[in-house]
Amino acid sequence: MSYRSVLAACSLTALTFTAAPAPAAALTLTAWEREGSEVFDLYVRTFVDLAAELSGGELQITPFGAGVIAGVFDGHAAVTDGIADMAFGWAGYIVNQHAGNAFFGALPGGMGPEALYHWTYSGGGKELLTEFRRAANGQHAVACGLLGSEVFAHSHRRIQTLADLEGLRHRTAGAFVDVIRALGATPTVIPGPDVFAALERRAIDSAEYLTPYLNSKVGFQNVAEYVIMPGIHTPAAVYEVTMNIETWEGLSERSQRAIELACEIVSSRSYTFLGDADMKSTQELAAGRNQIVVLDDEVIERIRDEGRNWINARAAATTGDDWIERIGEAYFTYQDQWLSSFNRVQ
Repeated sequence: MSYRSVLAACSLTALTFTAAPAPAAALTLTAWEREGSEVFDLYVRTFVDLAAELSGGELQITPFGAGVIAGVFDGHAAVTDGIADMAFGWAGYIVNQHAGNAFFGALPGGMGPEALYHWTYSGGGKELLTEFRRAANGQHAVACGLLGSEVFAHSHRRIQTLADLEGLRHRTAGAFVDVIRALGATPTVIPGPDVFAALERRAIDSAEYLTPYLNSKVGFQNVAEYVIMPGIHTPAAVYEVTMNIETWEGLSERSQRAIELACEIVSSRSYTFLGDADMKSTQELAAGRNQIVVLDDEVIERIRDEGRNWINARAAATTGDDWIERIGEAYFTYQDQWLSSFNRVQ
């Protein structure tokens, strides 16, 4: 069952307000995924539909998939340049602009989906994201959707030990580009929608993309024999909806609240839907023709260490702001407390 069929079976009663409705706000939104994909429906389409409903029709958002008005990597820039009013995207694509983005776009060895979900919505994470995006990009960001632990790799080569990473031509993105390079691999950054074709053509040896369920919808298991677990490179991530500050402040209070509530619902639905779907997809992979390989503990610990080394090095090299330290203190404190309290491996 696809996410759209689940969504179609659900109904939501729009919130009512005593204030008279403001004129409709017609906005364009560029996304980091192509329209029609499972990812686009799960996050973008759901957000747009909910925002319209919760605002009583006040918000009229027209979404465009990647490559229509902006490229996969270009959502934040498109908003800054006025090409789009809003962007729905992943902060991992702009870690080279500011390393603080890694905390939201997935820090290798960082928090898993359960911890990240709680930190985002009850531990101060979403407030830090909003403050950080205003300072770093002059944009207003709203946390909007959770991504669970990814598949470490769909691969033509068996990957289990540190030695197996030597010379590996691996597609990845975000902070993990530098981390896996430090472990001897040869990383390449390919836009998400183009990863399948690169792996199928064997232009690369292996690739990470998304979670077991979302990867299965694309068909990665059909073109590469090995499925490598766990997704320690991207234990979890939070997506975001962004717009220029003046755009946000020009919206009515009702529309602002509708966007926030729509994003909270998207986060809740994506968290629970993917948790269930990923479990079932992993079982199907284990029962199928693919070989499931679990990374050695040494590899997992090395990636976790290199992830912290990566962010610490960038904090030391950054001048002019303290955002890496501020977010890092909150993030790592929460992660450590979560692990010590629940004794869970994240």
